[in-house]
Amino acid sequence: MEDLNVVYGDESLPRLYENSRILSDQLPGQPGIVRRVVALGRYLQNPLAMVATLCGPGKEILS
Repeated sequence: MEDLNVVYGDESLPRLYENSRILSDQLPGQPGIVRRVVALGRYLQNPLAMVATLCGPGKEILS
């Protein structure tokens, strides 16, 4: 358990990304918690890419 790292982060953008059409198309049939975990992981790796995706044609960031 010494190699376990815990990272705390804001879930507001991953929550929007979880409900976006983009992620629903990428992970069809997956429950919401799975989509949120994937969104949170992507957000921690590259937050700017997630913001750019949410500002795309679907304009999910405005919802």
